[in-house]
Amino acid sequence: MSQYITVNEYAALHHKQPVSVRKLAQRGSLKSAKKIGGVWLIDKEEQYPDHRRSGSVKSFEMVRGMYLVDEIAYVEGLPSTYVRIGDQWCKKDVFRRQLDKANPEPTPVPYDPFAGEDSERKMNAGWFEAAQNFGCLPRDTDFVRKELKRAATPDELAAVAAKFDAVKKSERTNVLGRFYGPEYEYTVREAVLELPDGVNAMSVEHEFRRMGIEADNYAPGVVAVRIG
Repeated sequence: MSQYITVNEYAALHHKQPVSVRKLAQRGSLKSAKKIGGVWLIDKEEQYPDHRRSGSVKSFEMVRGMYLVDEIAYVEGLPSTYVRIGDQWCKKDVFRRQLDKANPEPTPVPYDPFAGEDSERKMNAGWFEAAQNFGCLPRDTDFVRKELKRAATPDELAAVAAKFDAVKKSERTNVLGRFYGPEYEYTVREAVLELPDGVNAMSVEHEFRRMGIEADNYAPGVVAVRIG
């Protein structure tokens, strides 16, 4: 006899996010899913659907409708980009996830599109653009932490603040990487500096970054500096 469980229980069983399971149920991808009293129930024994689409060379793994890729290489301003999935380079058409309902599948190409003369046009990283415009996520879920600069010491924070007559107004906890999904999130502690009139926040941010310290001018006259 079938044993039905909730979306949260099914998600935990398969190490997935509940929101992803709920969308599968709504789309009919989970054959046993049924809604009773406003609550989705799923047969515990039903296998989690394979989220890969078949390409002409290999299958492409997807998460939340986004393709997992190992490297992004794009020419700024063009409506398509190139991504590396394993050792295979693919052409990827624009997605713009806020507008499109379907994410175009990558088209395998037989060579590195940025080899030879085109190598100077290659732009690495750019994960925000990759996610927003091309529907691609980095396979490395730890990339947010790896790309961060270090935290400032108390003496370094005080020295730069004194140089620009900035005042430390508060400290806060900031969760980075939410845009990409919960598995990419990384939590840091930040000091919030308030700048006097006439001081350019970008200049203060660059001063910290020149020292190898993570900083962000997230509002006019305000700079957040990583301290932990």
